[in-house]
Amino acid sequence: MLHLIKSQIQGIPCFIDVTKYDRQKPNPRADNPDDYRGYTDIEYAIFDRASKPAPWLQRIATKEDHVQILDDIEREYDAPKEYDGD
Repeated sequence: MLHLIKSQIQGIPCFIDVTKYDRQKPNPRADNPDDYRGYTDIEYAIFDRASKPAPWLQRIATKEDHVQILDDIEREYDAPKEYDGD
């Protein structure tokens, strides 16, 4: 089952499905700059409001839209998880 995040592209509401989220925390003992500073690798797919793939939204997305989507994903993944009692 997909876990869709609400977002928008060019003001058009859409959903984002995160297909890859890999966060490498900074490591002061690392032997390369990426691991030393840390990084986040994110891949995602864009869906319309009916939860169907939306390649047309991908085509009209600007750099600013992609930055906003990445911010939305980071906010979702960094948010504290609610305890459901299980």
